[in-house]
Amino acid sequence: MYPKTVCLRQFTPCRRGQQACAIRGKRRYLCMHEPTISFSLHDDKEKEIKQTLTVIYDALRQKGYNPINQIVGYILSEDPTYITTYNNARSLIRRIDRDELLQILVKSYLDS
Repeated sequence: MYPKTVCLRQFTPCRRGQQACAIRGKRRYLCMHEPTISFSLHDDKEKEIKQTLTVIYDALRQKGYNPINQIVGYILSEDPTYITTYNNARSLIRRIDRDELLQILVKSYLDS
């Protein structure tokens, strides 16, 4: 026999392994026996930050700066003038949360 589950929206008991939800007057069913698909927004965010950091690194290198020193200066001071405006790098670095950037850098360093 199917396990009895309860809908979290309106606490409606389910029949035959389905979860019933009353949304805007309509009943919708979700089968509880289908495999769960998992995804991680954190992994996508990490990839996006790595790509952005690579663009910033390339822009700094193309302008003749030492990219590592400039990025470290930005991380320590959060002063965007360490990053060039070339290729929109300064506005790209402002979109990245500094704490997230540090977490990714430390994680990447420790994992390698």
